Amino acid sequence: MRVSRVIVAAMTFLFCLGLISDSISAQDMQTGSLEGKVLAINKKGKDPQPLSGASVRATNEATGLIKEVFTAKDGSWKITLLPPGLYTIRASKEEYWPVEIEHFPVQAGKNNTVDEPFVLKKQ
Repeated sequence: MRVSRVIVAAMTFLFCLGLISDSISAQDMQTGSLEGKVLAINKKGKDPQPLSGASVRATNEATGLIKEVFTAKDGSWKITLLPPGLYTIRASKEEYWPVEIEHFPVQAGKNNTVDEPFVLKKQ
């Protein structure tokens, strides 16, 4: 009797885990992600270096949805679970001039990479 309860509980757990996994996979296929790098240059325009702690904000141009992340130590960033569409992407940090690109396409089921890094110049 006790063994059968354990087996039923284990099978229920595995079934629920499968449902969650399928749900996450379906969500990934309906959304896309963006990733890239942010660099900083000094006032003379030399020596680009990774910029940590910079804000990167993606705004869906059709819906106004905004998602924001901050760069890692190496200047990298990634925004996940974005509905497909065109986005305006803005990188900024206090004491630096912001940089923005418009009409960047996000495709569902894809990791969309901004090939050129955002280069922020010290004010």
